[in-house]
Amino acid sequence: MADTDPRLFPALPNVGGSFSSDDRAWIMKEVESGLRNHRPRLASAIENQAFYDLESDRYQPRREAETEFDFAGRPRRQSGFVQQAVDRLCEHTYNPGPQRTVIGDGLADSLLTQVYETNHIDCVMQHAEQQATLNDVCAVQVKCTNDPDKPVDLQLWGGDEFTVFTDPEDPRQAFAVVTIDRYNQRTRYKLWFEDEVRTYLTDQYSADKTAGARVAIQARTEERNTYGCIPFAFLHYRAPVRQFWTPGPGTFLRKAELRINDRLSELDELISKYGRPIGVFRNVSPTFTPEIGPGRFMRLCRGGTGYTGEGYADGGEPSAEYLQAQLAIESIWVDLEKYMKQVSTAVNLPYTALELEYSDAASGISLIIKAAPLLTRARQRRPIYQLAELGLARKVLTACGSHYGHADLLEQAKQLQLLLAWAEPRIPIPGPDRDQSDEWEMQVGIKSRVNVCMERYGLNRDQAIAHIEQVAEDEAEAQEKGPPKQNPVAPPKQEAPEKDDASGAATEEDEPDNNVTGPQSSSEASD
Repeated sequence: MADTDPRLFPALPNVGGSFSSDDRAWIMKEVESGLRNHRPRLASAIENQAFYDLESDRYQPRREAETEFDFAGRPRRQSGFVQQAVDRLCEHTYNPGPQRTVIGDGLADSLLTQVYETNHIDCVMQHAEQQATLNDVCAVQVKCTNDPDKPVDLQLWGGDEFTVFTDPEDPRQAFAVVTIDRYNQRTRYKLWFEDEVRTYLTDQYSADKTAGARVAIQARTEERNTYGCIPFAFLHYRAPVRQFWTPGPGTFLRKAELRINDRLSELDELISKYGRPIGVFRNVSPTFTPEIGPGRFMRLCRGGTGYTGEGYADGGEPSAEYLQAQLAIESIWVDLEKYMKQVSTAVNLPYTALELEYSDAASGISLIIKAAPLLTRARQRRPIYQLAELGLARKVLTACGSHYGHADLLEQAKQLQLLLAWAEPRIPIPGPDRDQSDEWEMQVGIKSRVNVCMERYGLNRDQAIAHIEQVAEDEAEAQEKGPPKQNPVAPPKQEAPEKDDASGAATEEDEPDNNVTGPQSSSEASD
């Protein structure tokens, strides 16, 4: 392979990634042009998001030489493969979420605890994980609200809603961040530096305009960044050890669903045509006019003679039939299932998780085994979450310290340590296996009834304690007004079937003494 081969050195080496630059003038020109160098990645991310939102029908490809009328009338089917695959890959990530322990000053601990509670951090991080799986990276913006009840608001930005300019000295760190949102038929770009913020707006879009809705103009003068940093934390699909944008399976899944939807639409079209075949008349008179209608009898007129190549001969009796093709519908479905299994295997997703078929699972342990690849994936991604949540916590402390004027928070942000304690995967449904596991853990002293109530009923600690107290009160009142509670009685043992004398079974005198309390002593044996 030559050194100039385009596969080694493509014309646009940063397509799909970020651009490194610390030239603010060039970055601002890039934003004013509508992020023209970032459009390939943004277009791919927008398409991935549309497939996840079950809006893939507008991306259905047109066939060769297909007219606009035929394309509009062709049936379309959507499989929802991207949404289902992403949700299944991420379902065990923050379900349940970790227990967070802040090592540091009490002010940082109390602030982060309030931020986590008011923003429902497990829900936010779960959605961030889905966005990172879909579009490689998800941004979490820290907003100070000046509200004492909710001092910080966390807003998510998907891969189609932001872009970054990385530091030339460290391509893993963001030098500038641009958020993209739309309102009133206008696109707004907000450019964030560490010390200033700039806002750009495009002209209002209208159907009779051919230009102006992409080029952005600075709406107002630059504003001072009161956060003292770029107030964004990032959750990557993989740890950013080489570059900022880490490849995820979103684009791969989207291309697979595009193929699956095309095959499903083709199958739908074949079935519709198979159900309405074309009728053909043979050997009828040229003047014959068929009478078409349900429940009618049709009289076929006999045609005349025709030239057959060896002279004139009778064409045969008139007949009516359908043009019917042999459709291998079952084979098409088998091909689709195998293709989906191949794609699922490529992203470490068990195909059984997509089918949701658990009739062969005899117990909760069987369900855990079926979901083992997903549970292993969740464990392997814990260091990435640890890194992301530590960066988010430090951004919160830095932004609040600068915005609210707490210098102590700035020092604590540099020395902050956040520990995440993840619970082991639990059996998802109640049953004997889960009952035995909970009972054993309570006996050895590693779990309490409060923990059991929290896990089984989805309660927090205070709610679980209140639930146990309410159960105790209800039980005491029930014993006062009703009969005493009785322990459950074991079902009677089934009698063993009588042994057939003809089978040579041993008699009662010949059988050994099976004492459940243990073997006989030597003195008893001698007696």
